Amino acid sequence: MSFYNRRVFWLVIFILIVFLGPITVILNTSFNLSQNSDVLINIFQRIVGLTAFSLLFIQIILGNYMEKWVQLIGGFAFRLHIVNGVFILLLVLVHPFLYFLSKTSDVKTFIKMIIFPQSETIADVWVNFGRIALTLLVIGTTAGYYRTKPFFRNKWLLFHYFHYLAFAIISIHSYYIGTDVKSWPFYGLFMVANGVYLMLIATKINLYKLIKGRLADDS
Repeated sequence: MSFYNRRVFWLVIFILIVFLGPITVILNTSFNLSQNSDVLINIFQRIVGLTAFSLLFIQIILGNYMEKWVQLIGGFAFRLHIVNGVFILLLVLVHPFLYFLSKTSDVKTFIKMIIFPQSETIADVWVNFGRIALTLLVIGTTAGYYRTKPFFRNKWLLFHYFHYLAFAIISIHSYYIGTDVKSWPFYGLFMVANGVYLMLIATKINLYKLIKGRLADDS
């Protein structure tokens, strides 16, 4: 396969992964109710949430195997990684805004829901998981984007690994607060993504133990 065809092939795969979210939402939605503005907002926030999950999965795969991706599709992989990170951040900022907007039209209540974590119901707990993940993604993306700046130069990789923790928290958040994640075809992606994620974490833990063991032997 030529270099150009490899790039097109993997770009198509990434696009298909991203579109699984919107397709699932469409299949789960009764559009005879969509004349209601609250329903439309709810549909859009669900699409944004699932799309952010898909892009974050792609981001982790790209970042973890960047050298191999560069060999496969060239410098486009690194550029995609940067643009994708910024786009993920925008989506995870828009998602809670739309979620709370679909819950109330009262300005004061909306501002209160945005700023202050709630804990009245179990659903509020899972929403707060999303708040934590958002904070981690903001820190991780900011560190990666400004990695050449003095403050982040020696710390950016540590902060960038916050994406891995954010992915786990987002998986819990999305599984318990929504129904779309547990619906096909997105459920298939959700299971595969978390399976790959667990394998990556296990690999990193084993690698850490191996390096630690060799350092201990050298000393």
